[in-house]
Amino acid sequence: MAFLIAAEIPRIGVEAVQYRTEIAKLLKEAPRGDGHPVLVIPGFGASDFFTKILRGFLEKLGYKVYGWENGANAALTEKKIE
Repeated sequence: MAFLIAAEIPRIGVEAVQYRTEIAKLLKEAPRGDGHPVLVIPGFGASDFFTKILRGFLEKLGYKVYGWENGANAALTEKKIE
């Protein structure tokens, strides 16, 4: 079991490099924002924690990004819409 865990360490390094390369490529190709606001609403049962990477990506593109700041997305109510 320890061998299997140790074998994952090089893979993590390779995937981290691939991730950074792909993000750089996406940033070059994605449409640039003009500063207008974007509200990122998490999927059902998720919270702003799960949209942090997406919000950071959009900010790097030039958008003014907001999380929904309502905790876990359990339902959309009139109060949350306000």
